Amino acid sequence: MKFLRQCRLAVAALAVAALFPAASFAQNQNQNPVSNQLMGQIDFKPVMKPDKDAGVWVDGQYVGFVKELKGDKKVLLLPGEHQISIRQAGYLNEDQKVVVEPGKVSTITVRLEHDSSALAPLVAGVLAVLALWSPAVSSGDVFGYAGLGMLGPHPFERPPHFFRGEYAAVFDSWHLRPTIYGPLWTTLNAAVVSFGTTFAGKVLALRVFGLVLLLALTGLVHVLVRSRAVTLAVLLNPMLWLQFVTNAHNDILGACLLAAAQIFIVRKRPALAVFCVAGAGLVKFPFVVMGAVAFARQGPRRAFGYAAAAAVVCFVLSAIFAGRPYLDALLLTARTRAAFTDPVLNEIKLVLSLATLAVTAIILLRGKYPAFAGWLYTGLAPVMFPWYLLWAVSYSLFSRTLLLATLLSLPLVALLSDDVYAFDMLAFVLPAAAGLWLLWSTRATPGRLRPASR
Repeated sequence: MKFLRQCRLAVAALAVAALFPAASFAQNQNQNPVSNQLMGQIDFKPVMKPDKDAGVWVDGQYVGFVKELKGDKKVLLLPGEHQISIRQAGYLNEDQKVVVEPGKVSTITVRLEHDSSALAPLVAGVLAVLALWSPAVSSGDVFGYAGLGMLGPHPFERPPHFFRGEYAAVFDSWHLRPTIYGPLWTTLNAAVVSFGTTFAGKVLALRVFGLVLLLALTGLVHVLVRSRAVTLAVLLNPMLWLQFVTNAHNDILGACLLAAAQIFIVRKRPALAVFCVAGAGLVKFPFVVMGAVAFARQGPRRAFGYAAAAAVVCFVLSAIFAGRPYLDALLLTARTRAAFTDPVLNEIKLVLSLATLAVTAIILLRGKYPAFAGWLYTGLAPVMFPWYLLWAVSYSLFSRTLLLATLLSLPLVALLSDDVYAFDMLAFVLPAAAGLWLLWSTRATPGRLRPASR
């Protein structure tokens, strides 16, 4: 009977220790020296004063402040793996797994890092104020967007004496070409511009629309990547604020649709992804080519099928809602803006465009994304401008490689590619460098492109 009673007590003690391991944290450990030999000890070594005031959680249960966990309140744990979390307001959590051994002491050095994301809303607010109310722009396209919006959702012809008053002062001397933008953007642009009752009001409306799209892109990237650093690199990127809020360039709408397509692919809804890619093409047609690589991980047959479906949907909707004038505007732009006076440059441009199409086909066939190929897609632009660099970000979202590096490099590369500084040759340098990288990758792994990730 005595033996059975001892067994029952031992089982009860083990059950209590398993269900309530923190019960040993606040005990006077000298009262049970035998259990101390079977358990392991965790010591905390704070570096700075805020580290001493941080709270400690063990396996999800709060046990006290760092400065308290010593002496009679030292942490004793059963042998095995335990999750330790140290938290302090305004600092990043320090989470780690510790393997506890019987009778041994493990020391955790506590050195918390400031949570810089706490300042993100304030910095983003300052950037928003500067971008929305900036008295100057680095590109006059936002003025053209206002004029195209006044012409309505089908801005391919400009009636004589259409602009009057303050608008005539701007557009009588402004060469407002037939638009090369797709019907989705022209419809949205006309709706946004209608909110402004003055020319300045219309520009502000376009900037507010750009702000909404930038916030949407930040949210979509966060859903895809789940990285604090990447999310902040989008939200606080000065190049994105300048080009897509202050200058109100429309490429960010296409980038949002491509990011949404990637989310639908991850969630196994490729039909919705097809419509998102087609929608991006209804903003600017090159987005259809770039969006095709979003389907690369679906297998060659399905990838080509989805890419072809997106192109067909884009072409049909463009024909229905924009018609022949849109095609004529695209051809006119190709002849006047995409052609250089130097025939050698024209040949280089043609080679880069063909190389981009070839790399797209290879990506769809192999289902793998070569590193740095995103910069190759900037060669599809008729003329290199800083806002086209966003196309490389879309590729990095698809490939899940070099995304943070691409975002961090945008301000400097955009500065160098701005035609204000007469660095127009960057229109060839970027895609050419990407092409050389691809050739090197092919040489490094004969017979195939070396993938960045899968």
